[in-house]
Amino acid sequence: MAQIFEQDSLTTLGNAEFKRRFGATYQPSLSCDEAAPESLLAAAAPAAADSSRTWGPLAIQLFQRFLRDAAAVSGWIARAQEPVGFGLFAARALAPGRPVGEYAGLLTRAWRPLGQGRFNPYLLKYPFESAYAVDAEAQGNELRFVNHSARRANVARALVVHEGLPRVLFVASRPIARGEQFLLDYGPGYIFPLPPKDLAP
Repeated sequence: MAQIFEQDSLTTLGNAEFKRRFGATYQPSLSCDEAAPESLLAAAAPAAADSSRTWGPLAIQLFQRFLRDAAAVSGWIARAQEPVGFGLFAARALAPGRPVGEYAGLLTRAWRPLGQGRFNPYLLKYPFESAYAVDAEAQGNELRFVNHSARRANVARALVVHEGLPRVLFVASRPIARGEQFLLDYGPGYIFPLPPKDLAP
């Protein structure tokens, strides 16, 4: 369950309160609106192999265990600086290679490419060519609040195939102190019409 830090107090948000506050249903892990085809797993295989080379076999085992145990996101939601609104902050210190959480949402093909409709800041495309993406706009977890920073990024993405689905984990890319904001470089390949604004200078 998600936690929010405000007025010097940490509060656990139930599903109804999460929905009221953020307009999204709390979803701890990836869900699907249709069965994922074998072609999705075939397309994911090279990206999963890249993650394995980047993080190493022991880290991949850790990531698989994290997913298998449905481990909670290790952070709380709190107000960040304007204009970004909310951010996600570390609930405990994390060493490099430790999982922060799974980017949860709906695995779907029903998303519009750039230039075909409004911008959805909660849509995370896979790091490989695919008709699918993870959409956390209507349902997702705390990782939907991880903001962009090219200069101060402290988390990176890892792709792990788990229970027949490509899962995106956010992983500490350097030592992270308790209370530090989680930041990811979403890069120019994200769905911004222009390169993403650095919201955490």
